[in-house]
Amino acid sequence: MAILNRDSFLTLFKGEAMQEGAKLFDLLEATLEFGYTTFSSDFITPNIWKKLPTKFNDVIIECFGGFENCDRRMVCFYKEGSVREPYPINMLKVTATSKFHTFRHKDFMGSILSCGIRREKFGDLIQVGAELFVPVVEEIEGVIRSEVTSIGRSPCRVEQVELSSVYRLENSFKESICSVSSLRLDAFVAELTHLSREKAVSLIEAGQVMVDYEGVKSKSIEVSESSTLTIRQYGKFKFESVVGKTGKERLKVRIKRYE
Repeated sequence: MAILNRDSFLTLFKGEAMQEGAKLFDLLEATLEFGYTTFSSDFITPNIWKKLPTKFNDVIIECFGGFENCDRRMVCFYKEGSVREPYPINMLKVTATSKFHTFRHKDFMGSILSCGIRREKFGDLIQVGAELFVPVVEEIEGVIRSEVTSIGRSPCRVEQVELSSVYRLENSFKESICSVSSLRLDAFVAELTHLSREKAVSLIEAGQVMVDYEGVKSKSIEVSESSTLTIRQYGKFKFESVVGKTGKERLKVRIKRYE
C-alpha cells in the first residue's frame, strides 16, 4: 500500500497548478481518513486532472464534466467498494428566444462572468444552433437562472436538463489530417497556423500558446495525444492521434479544429 505523502503528490504538478494540486490532496486525504466521497469545488483543466492516477490505495479517482469529450472536469474521490455520490453538477440549457439575434460562446461567457461568477464554476460550453448547454456547480445554478436573462442583444431562457440527455454533445469542428516533422510544440504551431517555424517559435515565446489550458513558452515540449492547443488569434485545436507517416517520414496526425 502506497504511503500518502503531500510532497510526492505535488510533484505531479508544476507552477500555478501546484495550488490546485494541494486542494486535491486535501480531498484525497479526507476520503482516505473518513471514507466519504469528496469532490473538487471547481471544474479542473486537463493540465491538472490528466496528471491524476485512477486509484490511490483504496480510493478511486474519477473526473467528469458533463460531456463525454469535455476538457474541464470535476474531480471525485471515493472509497473502493462504496457507492459514489452523484456529482454536484447541474446541466443548464440556454435558449435564444429572439429570431433576430443570436449569441456565441464568448457572449454567454461575458454574461456569466458579469454576475461575479468565476470561470472555474462552470465547465465546457457546447452550442447547438440557438441552444447552448453548460454544466455548472450546483451552488451557482440559481444565480445564473435569475440573473442571465439576455446574452448580448439576445433575450434568452435558462432551464435545467438531465445530464444524460446531452452527454455525447460536442461543439462543431472540422477534422483534418496534417503532417508534422515531429511532436514538438513548434512543429504543431507552425502547421496549424501556416506560419514558418521561426514565427511559430515567436508565438510560443510570446505566451500566445496554451497546451491543455496551461501557458507554455518552451518550443521543444512534446505534444501528447488528446491534448488541446489554444493559439491566440488562430483558434482552438485538439490533437487526436498519430495515424501514420508520409513518404518523407513526416508524422500524419488527426486534428480537430473547433469552430
